[in-house]
Amino acid sequence: MSTFDKPNTTIVNGFDVPSDQLLLVVKVNKTEFTGYYPASGCESDECIPVSFWYTHEADVLDVVKGEYETKHINFANLQHADYIDEIKDEWYIQLKEISSKDLSEQLKVKYYVVRHDSKFQQKH
Repeated sequence: MSTFDKPNTTIVNGFDVPSDQLLLVVKVNKTEFTGYYPASGCESDECIPVSFWYTHEADVLDVVKGEYETKHINFANLQHADYIDEIKDEWYIQLKEISSKDLSEQLKVKYYVVRHDSKFQQKH
């Protein structure tokens, strides 16, 4: 269970969030590996992708910047591997809407992570 009380100002001050983006603090409940990765210009049987899209279902602990009304959010992150629970327990995520309708439909989410941080990463 998260012990979140209020946003960590040190972490929040590290973000520069444009008006068309969000800064949320979330607790991830579910993560799914999608198997999708960005096109790299090589044939799929000749490529070794290093990052894949993961989708996350999360509870919104706080809306730090921007307007977001719902208590839950689904979003995608292009990452190397799944993050440990300590990061996803109180995860500060800067989100932007996915501009590609095809990618949004493929991932089944509206937002993707632009930048992220957590109190766990600050300690290590």
